[in-house]
Amino acid sequence: MISAINQERDFAVSPMDQDRRGRTRVDYRGRAEVWVEGTRIPEVVLRDISVKGLFAETKEKVESGRPCEVVILLGPSDGQAVRVEGRVSRLENSGFAISFKAIDPDSYAHLRNIVLYNAEEPEKIEEELIHPGIK
Repeated sequence: MISAINQERDFAVSPMDQDRRGRTRVDYRGRAEVWVEGTRIPEVVLRDISVKGLFAETKEKVESGRPCEVVILLGPSDGQAVRVEGRVSRLENSGFAISFKAIDPDSYAHLRNIVLYNAEEPEKIEEELIHPGIK
């Protein structure tokens, strides 16, 4: 079952340092499947990720505000993946940002580990996770 992400835990996509969204994102070049309103977006490569969102590089143009589903593929073929529901939140020439809206507990644990493992300062991420409302 997928549960809504607590709004106090607003870990949105932001640059390697903190930006106006208040949380840290990390560089992450991973594979993902993105479905926008039931249509699969081809050739998606992740550019960066946080526990609240990601940036998907693709040639496809998608309208901001559209609901979507994301499957971040963790292994070559073992079937493990992070599954999230989100919304397209920003468009750029190179792709679009997705804000996460719901995630199941197992996927959240994997996502948290991806962000911590790829962070230049994992202790900064840990602090954000412990004190989500404090900036």
